[in-house]
Amino acid sequence: MKIRKSELKEMIREVLEEKNWIKGAIKKRCKENQMKLKQTITEAEEVEFDSLDSKQQNQIKAVHKHIGGKRGYIFDGVHGLIVNFEKTAGHPSGRLNVNQLKGLIKNKIRWIESKKDSITVGL
Repeated sequence: MKIRKSELKEMIREVLEEKNWIKGAIKKRCKENQMKLKQTITEAEEVEFDSLDSKQQNQIKAVHKHIGGKRGYIFDGVHGLIVNFEKTAGHPSGRLNVNQLKGLIKNKIRWIESKKDSITVGL
């Protein structure tokens, strides 16, 4: 079977066009996936207390009862809730007594961090 030169050129042109189309489609798909990844990977975002379900709200209220102060920001993310309590005049130090610690443990906190102006709790 003999192929004319013009037919061979046409076949090569079609293969190259298909290759370029595939290459373009792959690039487009990669860009779309990168954009999706950039949009979906968020470690945590600030949320309003009222937007949480009642179980989470009750847990925060119970922890707040033991820590005191003023409830500050709440972050919800891949590692659970992070709640900040600002120290007030009634609760000036970051020291917690035994009863406060027992209450926090009972409410299943993951960690606690005391800073100059606040106490932050991971739930």
